[in-house]
Amino acid sequence: MDRSKIDTVNLIRNAGDTVRNAGKYQLDIVSGHHSGACMMLESGAFSVGSAKDNSIVLFADPVADKHANIDLPSNPMKQIRVSPVQDTITLENGDAVEVGQYAELSSGEIFYCGDSGICVTRFADPKSLGAFSMKVLAVVCLLAILPIAYNLFSNLAVGVADASSNAFSAIHTGINTQTERLLGVEPTSEKGKLESFSWTARTKLEDLKLNHRLRVSPTATGSLRVFGTISDNELPRWTNFLQWYDSNPNFPSLIRDVNRQGVNKDLPKIATVWLDANPSVIFNDGIVASIGSELRGGWKVISIDTTAVTIERDGSVISLTY
Repeated sequence: MDRSKIDTVNLIRNAGDTVRNAGKYQLDIVSGHHSGACMMLESGAFSVGSAKDNSIVLFADPVADKHANIDLPSNPMKQIRVSPVQDTITLENGDAVEVGQYAELSSGEIFYCGDSGICVTRFADPKSLGAFSMKVLAVVCLLAILPIAYNLFSNLAVGVADASSNAFSAIHTGINTQTERLLGVEPTSEKGKLESFSWTARTKLEDLKLNHRLRVSPTATGSLRVFGTISDNELPRWTNFLQWYDSNPNFPSLIRDVNRQGVNKDLPKIATVWLDANPSVIFNDGIVASIGSELRGGWKVISIDTTAVTIERDGSVISLTY
């Protein structure tokens, strides 16, 4: 096949890809606690921050409740706009953008909300549209000189129409919203939200080398449950995890079913639980306890709810189910 025809076919294909992917983006977190997370987005306005009501929730990083807004245009020739809302953002070159200002970024440029580096990349390449337009202009000029080029231009026009038709129909086929590592983009269900928090907790346990001992899972009540057994040598790392978790007010409540090897053989047994304005529990040995009561063996009652009675001793927290 003639090379010029091959180049024209490739040009039409690239232009069709640009039209089909117009308004589609990939957002990557390149630094911070969520580093490595990836999400597909369509054109529109998105908010970024640590609060749960944001479009993109960076709950594990020290960012403002609503740190910034990101505007992703559907027109591939327009730039991406980032506007600080409650705190300054920093560009890749070190320039600071204050609240009340905005920055227009090209595809692939990085900006920072606190320690979180965010990179937004277009699926569409505007250069292919420019190259395609220049090619069409050259063909039109050639037609003014060489009428014989009529057939070639007709075939080109048909190819453009077919490519455009296929491209625009593909725009509505939907976007794959599955992430490689779950980012804090607001999921559509409460279960999805909990799973994102679970992923962050599992990552922290892995960093502390406790993931071989402890597991994290969401519960039906909207909390997280961490469970397993640790040794005395691992107790400082477990304490480190609890301090980190408790320092994040946006995290859901944590049920701590973590045992220490050899110290939980004398756990009290529940006989009855009363749930009223002042909940209490009656144990098999006849002891009646409320929140704050101390039990035999050094245990202390720290909570009583519809699913469990939680007791604590020397940093080890146990949930006694009933």
